[in-house]
Amino acid sequence: MPLPSFRSSRSKVRRRRSHHALKAVIIEKCKACKADMLAHHACPKCHNYNGRTAKGSVDAVARKLKLTKVAAPKAAKVAKAPKAPKSKKAE
Repeated sequence: MPLPSFRSSRSKVRRRRSHHALKAVIIEKCKACKADMLAHHACPKCHNYNGRTAKGSVDAVARKLKLTKVAAPKAAKVAKAPKAPKSKKAE
């Protein structure tokens, strides 16, 4: 692998790395429940975003699982034994 022909100056290196700085996290208050939340994200407490409730909220998913009884553990599923092949009758 070839080496660089010329050395990069300090200013060139620092200009390139100027985008590596950490940006401040913007925390806002939820309009519905006044809890702290990240900007442009659904509220972790009430799952509201922009005046609407998020579709996949934890409560809604839990309710759906309880109603459809899909929440059964995977270990409860038992593998079925293979069926023996049917023999043909000789006539």
